[in-house]
Amino acid sequence: MLYTTLSGQQLGVASVKGYRELLCKIHAQAAQAQVEESPSVFLQARERVRLHLANKKSGKDGLDPHRAFFRLRQRLLDARTNIRELKNEKAEQLRHAVDSVRRQGLVTVQRAIQPDADAERALQQSTAERDVLGADGLFRSALIATAGAACKVFMTALTRTSVEGREHMQQALARPADQALITVSNHVASMDDPLVTAAVVPAKYVFKPGAVRWTMCATDRCFKHETLSKFFRAAKVLPVERGAGLQQTGMLAAESRLNAGDWVHIFPEGTRSTDGRLGKVRKGVGRLVAACERAPLVLPFVHSGMEKVIPRCSSLPRPGQDVRVLVGPPIQTVDLLAAAREQGWTQDRLYSAIADRVGEAMYALKAQLDGVPVAEVVRTPAAVVADEDSLLPLIEEEMESMRHPWGHRLRDTIGLASISSRVQSLALRLDSIFRASIQAANEELTAPAAFLLCLDH
Repeated sequence: MLYTTLSGQQLGVASVKGYRELLCKIHAQAAQAQVEESPSVFLQARERVRLHLANKKSGKDGLDPHRAFFRLRQRLLDARTNIRELKNEKAEQLRHAVDSVRRQGLVTVQRAIQPDADAERALQQSTAERDVLGADGLFRSALIATAGAACKVFMTALTRTSVEGREHMQQALARPADQALITVSNHVASMDDPLVTAAVVPAKYVFKPGAVRWTMCATDRCFKHETLSKFFRAAKVLPVERGAGLQQTGMLAAESRLNAGDWVHIFPEGTRSTDGRLGKVRKGVGRLVAACERAPLVLPFVHSGMEKVIPRCSSLPRPGQDVRVLVGPPIQTVDLLAAAREQGWTQDRLYSAIADRVGEAMYALKAQLDGVPVAEVVRTPAAVVADEDSLLPLIEEEMESMRHPWGHRLRDTIGLASISSRVQSLALRLDSIFRASIQAANEELTAPAAFLLCLDH
C-alpha cells in the first residue's frame, strides 16, 4: 500500500501540505463566486426570485430546501394565527349567546316602558323605506309596461336574441307567493337590465308591475338629481352607494322586498366587466340570501353580445346584433344556511360561502355559453412580469426568508443556487478530486490530503 512506504513525519507533512493547498483552492473558488454574486441582500433575493420563476416556467423547478423550510415555517405561523382567530370567534359567539340570554328578561319590560318610542322608530323606518321604494300607482304601472314592451320588442325584433333554459325562469316566476326570487347575471353593458331581463321573461309578466323585478343602481349614475331619482324609483330601481357597505338603505330595502316574496335582480360582481370575463362575486348576494326568512330561489343567467349592443361610452342601443342568453337551474343554498345555523358560522363566513357558490355556478354557465374552459371566462390576477415593481412583493418575501437565523450561513455557503444543487456539485467535485489524488499519489503524495478533505466534509 502507499501509506506503508511513508514515515509518520512524511505522511504528516504531505497531509498538511496537500490539505492546505486544496483548502486554499476551494476557498479561492468560493471567494471568486462571492465576488461575481452581488453582496446586496436585495439583489440576491431578486436573483433568487428570477431564477425560481424561470425554472417554474421551464418545468425545471426543483425542491429548494431553504425556500421549503421558510414556507413551512410561514404556514405553521398562519395555522397558529387561524387557530387563535377561531378561538376568538368562538369566544365572541359565546359572549353573544350570554348577552342574548341576559337581555331576554329585559325585552318585555323595555317594550312595556317605551311603546311609543318603538312605534315612532317603526314609523320612521317605514317612511324612509317608502322614500326609497317609491309608491305603486298609475305612473309606475305605465312606465314599467311601456319600458318592458319596448325592451321586449327591441330584443326580439331588432336584435337576434337566442335564449336557452327559458323554462327555469318560467318555473321561478311561478314560485310560491311567500318565497323570494333572486336572479344574478354578468354585467357588461349599461342596459343589461332591462334589455336582457325583458328577453328572458315571458311577455305576460311585462304588464304586471307587481311581478317585475327590483334591481339596484349606483347613486352616482341613476340618482344624480331629483328627476332621474323619480324616474328610476318608479322603475323599481333601488339606490346603492359605492363603498357604503352592506348596511345601507338600498340593501335594507332589497331585503324587505325579498321578505315580502318579491323578485330582486342583482349583478353580483358589483361593476361592469371591461373584457367580458367574470370577476369575483361579492358578498352582497350572500347578505341578501341570508336575510330572507325563507330560503329564496337563486337563479343565475349569463349572456354574451351585449357589449356590442351598447358599447362603452354609448347611450343608445344598436340594433342588428347577436345576443345569446343561457339561464341555469336554481343554485342551492339551503345546505349552507343550515350549516351556518348548526355550526354557528359568523355572518361574514356565511356571506362568503354563498357568494363563492354563486360564482362557481355563474362561471360554469358562462363557460358553457361560450364553449370554452372555465379558466378563460374568469378574470384572474395579471401574470407576474419580470420587472422591479411586479417582483417587489416576492423579493421582500425572499429577503425575509434570507433574514432567518440560518439565512446568513446558507447565503454564505450556497449563494443564489439551491442547497440540493450545491450539495450535488460539491459531491461531484470532491469525488473528482479524490480520484485524481489517488492516481497521482505515488508522485505528488496528495492522496492523504484528499482523503482528509473527504473526512472533513
